[in-house]
Amino acid sequence: MKSNKQFDEMVYMDKLTTTGQMAASIAHEIRNPITTVRGFIQLIQQDTVDQKLKKFAPLILEELDRTNNIITNYLKLAKPESFELTKVELNAILSDSIELLRPLGTFSNVSIEFTPFKESCFVNGDIQHIKQSLLNIIKNAIESIEEYGVIVIRTDIDRNEGRAIITIEDNGKGMTKEELKHIGLPFYTTKTKGTGLGSMITNRLIRQIGGTIEYSSELGKGTAVTVTFQLV
Repeated sequence: MKSNKQFDEMVYMDKLTTTGQMAASIAHEIRNPITTVRGFIQLIQQDTVDQKLKKFAPLILEELDRTNNIITNYLKLAKPESFELTKVELNAILSDSIELLRPLGTFSNVSIEFTPFKESCFVNGDIQHIKQSLLNIIKNAIESIEEYGVIVIRTDIDRNEGRAIITIEDNGKGMTKEELKHIGLPFYTTKTKGTGLGSMITNRLIRQIGGTIEYSSELGKGTAVTVTFQLV
């Protein structure tokens, strides 16, 4: 598989700064009218006899919510949440994240196979940062599978390097060498509906707590994402 071990640090930081500045200037201005429009759509659909409105109102609300979610991601880049490194147990966080996404996997005809650490695995990290990162990675894996598929989540400990290793591998559509080169940068996505911000936020969260993330992929065969954290 082709591999993307590390971004060009200067390119990454430049993109992060630019995205944050954009977020700070426009996010709130966009969110206010979206909230107003959403409220009116909900109000109108309750008493309307227009069958087309009844049919399409849920879709309109879904798209408004998707837009609002994109704005939320921008704001997270503009004003990163505070965190504190503490001793956290990875097996519990992994199990919680997987169980949260099993219903989505079942709905998408995707099974999730999980091999936990053989013993309790404590790392320096932030529970919410790690959980959000893992949820983003697993969700992306599910969405990369078009019909039926499987996601395999493996764990390992490298005592020599003092690292806990999590590998999330899918048998989805995979990426080309060019796509792999850009994954994790803002505004770049392989999805028909997406901004690339989810992957960028994931990368930033993992970096913030001293972890690393590596992507390996081959078109038509799938993608593997390897995340490492510092052992306590």
